[in-house]
Amino acid sequence: MWKRRNFNKGRGFTLIELLIVIAIILILIAIALPNFLEAQIRAKVVRVEGDMRGLATALESYFTDYNQYPPDEIQVIDDAAARGNPPPPLDLRALTALTALTTPVAYMTDIVPNPFPNETDNQADRLAYYRYFAERWKEDQLTFHPTWPRNSKSWSLASAGPDLESNVGEYLMFGQMILESIPGSGFWGPGSVYSATNGTRSAGDIVRVGP
Repeated sequence: MWKRRNFNKGRGFTLIELLIVIAIILILIAIALPNFLEAQIRAKVVRVEGDMRGLATALESYFTDYNQYPPDEIQVIDDAAARGNPPPPLDLRALTALTALTTPVAYMTDIVPNPFPNETDNQADRLAYYRYFAERWKEDQLTFHPTWPRNSKSWSLASAGPDLESNVGEYLMFGQMILESIPGSGFWGPGSVYSATNGTRSAGDIVRVGP
């Protein structure tokens, strides 16, 4: 005799049950995503600090050999002008200046990119590499500000930081008070240095000065 099968034994999810599962998944994502993004930013900050330690070691090794630091971004502009060329884009200035650490003597194997490029529509000004200023830039600043301390730091390395806005962190070469007296980029407030104690996404450049 033919028997009628019972299809209810292995029934699937109802629409309401599926919606409940989806809602639970979305709630879990909403809880986990901010923590993931925070961890990602913290990892990038650690990477920047490590990169700058490596660059600092390379700069001091260069100084030991040549009794001077590599030409900085301002010198790159001067060299371009001497050849009758316009100032290179920001990215090219930074890359050109730091390339002196890789050739002809390899104080570093390559120039690492900046994990926190400047947020701008102009790709050439994204600051995809760490900014580097040294004696040539310092000379210019002391010409315009003769009362600033002359026995200040010799070089600076800067990244825009998690806010992705360059805040003229290079002025830390002259000390914290000088930095805070300089207007920041655009309307982003005074020059400032990033500190994780102010919040993972707080404003300010990640800066290292030396020696």
